Amino acid sequence: RPEDTWEVAQRVSFRFVPAPRTGDIVFEATGLGASRGGVRLFEKLDLLVRRGERLAVVGPNGCGKTTLLKLISGSGDPNDEGNVRVGSNVLPGYFDQHLGSLDQSRSAVDEIRSVRGDMNEDTTRGYLARFRFWGDQPFQKVASMSGGERSRLALAKLLLEPRNVLFLDEPTNHLDIPAAEILEEALIHFDGTVVLVSHDRRFLENVSTRVVAFRPEGIEIFPGGYGQLSRRTETVPPTSADRAASDDRTSRRAQFEASKAASRLQQRKQRRFHELEDLIAKAEQDLAHVNESMSRAGDSWEELAKWTGQQQKLETDLSYFMQEWSDLGDELASQEQAQEQEQGGETCRED
Repeated sequence: RPEDTWEVAQRVSFRFVPAPRTGDIVFEATGLGASRGGVRLFEKLDLLVRRGERLAVVGPNGCGKTTLLKLISGSGDPNDEGNVRVGSNVLPGYFDQHLGSLDQSRSAVDEIRSVRGDMNEDTTRGYLARFRFWGDQPFQKVASMSGGERSRLALAKLLLEPRNVLFLDEPTNHLDIPAAEILEEALIHFDGTVVLVSHDRRFLENVSTRVVAFRPEGIEIFPGGYGQLSRRTETVPPTSADRAASDDRTSRRAQFEASKAASRLQQRKQRRFHELEDLIAKAEQDLAHVNESMSRAGDSWEELAKWTGQQQKLETDLSYFMQEWSDLGDELASQEQAQEQEQGGETCRED
């Protein structure tokens, strides 16, 4: 069993399975309102969500964040008010803090194969290892898992589903920091739209591009990310000089963090690329051995059936590895070309 760290998992750049592109307008909500237990949570809320936005819903406990999330996603209470018009080609995925997407009677392998039936047992175990499910843990029942294990399994399952709109209710609950960072990375590079509820400030600052904030005086829709909102509400009004200096520091820090994150991501991709080359070579070697054994089996149907099963498994694995290797190689080549062009441009400017 590998050492219980994220070292192995961090070799991989996690991405959501590609899905069809939605229309520009994903949701148009008008006149939304809801009450729970005789308490009025919100009313007359209009909200337009466009493709590519990562909308964070924030506020104190019990204010109605999850209620709003469910209402927008179409799973609200029949007594909730308002209308939600859904755009074209919307394929929603839902991650709730109670992990209702998981079947308590299934194993981790069963859960993954419920959305990707083409993945055989060995391939599924290899995929789950990226989420720290080692040894016999992939065969453990969901009902006996810890909160962290269930959250990691729900994320592993969600990443395999072709969704272009994600509703995430407290997705970092029970996750340790490395797992939350993997989720952050996947969401930042997600091509679709995200509506999320969270109390995790760091997660919100890194992921959100627009904020719906529950205030004592009502709901405020803020056009920037959570980091900008928190700075605006936690400081006294700055002078123009303060704003210029703050903007400069923020810009330089953002550039530094982006450069550091891009470098780490590039290293992970390169390690995974070389790892895939080894996996492909091993699968090709094993497949050659199986084919040779099949040719020696003659008319023995029992032997042929045994080797045919292994042949199909290896061909599936090889196809999976080859596709990932090809896609990753194209991505690395494009990034290398872009870096060379950028360096060439800098050289010209210096001259």
